[in-house]
Amino acid sequence: MKLVATIGTTGTFARFSALIADVLAARPELGLVFQAGRGPLPAMPGAVAFLPREELLAHMRAADLVVCHGGSGSVRDALRHCGNVVVVPRRSGADEGVIDDHQLDLARALEARGLVRVVSTASEILIALARGRREHPSLPAALPGAVVDALRGLFRS
Repeated sequence: MKLVATIGTTGTFARFSALIADVLAARPELGLVFQAGRGPLPAMPGAVAFLPREELLAHMRAADLVVCHGGSGSVRDALRHCGNVVVVPRRSGADEGVIDDHQLDLARALEARGLVRVVSTASEILIALARGRREHPSLPAALPGAVVDALRGLFRS
């Protein structure tokens, strides 16, 4: 099985890295590609600072699960290229590099539409991995509208 994890291109996200380390401890046979962004590189197999965009997307297409932070670009790419996506949003009160909870808001809105699952534990990631890849044949075309609808819902709240 293949797991792709990405925290995008921004700074360190220690809670995310710890979750991925816990997943690997439980499933050491997993093939991992982990784009760790800026900051210290986690000491785990498959961890790299950055991948060329097309290479990361190719890994997503081959993945059984993509775990990403709640950045809109990472979520969009994960949804377009792998139907099994879980999101670990950065939290504002946890010194995770965001000034508000916009990542959580977007992730929850997409979760309400059945597009992603918001997780906070390694066991939740392992459950999503066990569920396997889901195919959304019409998702690439429908994705922009789904994201716009999710954002509209946030602004109406």
